[in-house]
Formats: sequence, structure tokens, C-alpha cells
Amino acid sequence: MKVVFDSEYEDLENSIIRESDIHKFCLFIDASGSNSKEAIYDLHWHEWIEITYIIEGSMTVETTLGVFEVNPNEVMVIGSRALHKIIGAKGAYRYQCFHVNIGFVTQFMNPNYIVNQVVKIKDNESILMNLQNIIKYMKHDDIVSSLRYKSNLLNLIASCIENIGYYDSYYEHDIFENILFYIGQHYQQQLQLYDVATYFHYTTQHISFMFKKNMSTTFLSYLTRLRLDKANLLLKTTNKTIIEIALESGFSSERSFIMQFKKEYGTTPAKYRKIKKE
Repeated sequence: MKVVFDSEYEDLENSIIRESDIHKFCLFIDASGSNSKEAIYDLHWHEWIEITYIIEGSMTVETTLGVFEVNPNEVMVIGSRALHKIIGAKGAYRYQCFHVNIGFVTQFMNPNYIVNQVVKIKDNESILMNLQNIIKYMKHDDIVSSLRYKSNLLNLIASCIENIGYYDSYYEHDIFENILFYIGQHYQQQLQLYDVATYFHYTTQHISFMFKKNMSTTFLSYLTRLRLDKANLLLKTTNKTIIEIALESGFSSERSFIMQFKKEYGTTPAKYRKIKKE
């Protein structure tokens, strides 16, 4: 069974070379280099299960479940839809990152075991063996290699779930994660705080309180950030007009988009696009 590929996530950073198997079950990155300053990947989420093995250097992962410092020989697991921010330390680095398609996982288990979960794994001997076997068999399509590849992917997910410990998050945390996911699914529409409150059967005041408590921001600021991130991606990877990008990203007008974009990036979308393409 071929799983639909999340092309937007695949193309997020064209400078990074990703390898994948022919069925698109897993993406693999082996990256190395040196950061002249901290490398920051702003708050985001994705459907993929992200498993990162640090070989050299370190990174900090900020999530709604806590802040994790990940050092050499440690593995960080970020589950599907888990909101997170990554900060790569200054200096030399090397890491191997595996993104497992949630569509592959759902063929064998209820994906809720890995949704909204994050865990750092220190005792990782079996996981590292799975990771190396995934790399080994990824490019082979004979029946034996294919079976071994899938079995190592499943063993990897099983180890991740085992380390998570099957624990249940606090009820309020689950609700807030669902709210964030809902916004992520509908931010391109004319979404209002009232719409979210009505859908989850809360007052607008309570939703506002949850944003302040969990993210130290407002609903509108978070929504605008999502829309700007989408617009930023479209500016860099498409030739769509500014008004097309504005509307596709959820802004009510081109004027509103330009005003918010300039406030965040200090320049207009057109000038920003020109700089990025030079």
C-alpha cells in the first residue's frame, strides 16, 4: 500500500537532501556541518513521527510537555501532531533524522499511541540497530529487504511507544493539543476565536486563557503566526501572486497580509521573495 506523501513537509527545506523508500514510508536525513550561531526551527507540528539521533553537537527541543536537551548518542522522538520548537547549538553538528509516515503506522496500529507524545531516549541500543537497518534496506525493493525494512520500522515505533510508557496526558493538555490541531486544519479559512470556542464547547474567555497559560501568547497571535509561516513557504517555493498567497494562507485581503508580513519580517512579501530567490 502506498501512503500519500506530505509534499509540503517534504519541500520545506530544499537545501537538505532527503532519501526515501519507493513507497514513501520513511524519509531519512543524514546532516552534518557547523552552525555559526544557534539554528532555530520555530514552533511547528506535522503528521510525521520524527526520530532524531544526535551524533555530534546538541539540540534543545521545546514542547508543551517540557524542554528536552538532546546530546550525542541520545535519540529524540516527536510524535505526530506534537507541537515543538528545535534549537540547534552553535558549533559542529551531525545528526540522523527519520520521519515515519503516519499513514504507514496506521496500517498496523491505532496511531493515538504516538500522537502528541514526545520522549528522549538514552538507553537506545535496540533503537540504533533499527535505525541502521532502516538505512541499510531503504533503497532495496526485493521481497526479503522489503520485509526487513518494514519490520525494522515497526520495531522502531514499538520501541518508541515502549519508552513513552503508554501514559495518558492530563485532560486539559489533550484538549489544548486538539485545539491546536483544529486550528492547524482550519487556519486557511476565516477562522475566529468564537468558531474554536463553539466547536469545543468552551467560552472564548476560556480558550484565550488556555493560550496564555500554555503558550504565553494569544489566539490571534498564534493564528497569524501559522498564516505567515504558510505564506513564507509559498513565497519561497511557488510563483503564485501575492494576493493568491494571501488568500491561500488565510488572510482576508492582500493589504492585511502585507501589513502583517512587514510587521513580522521588516519588509514586504515581494521584496522578501526577491531576496530569497537571488
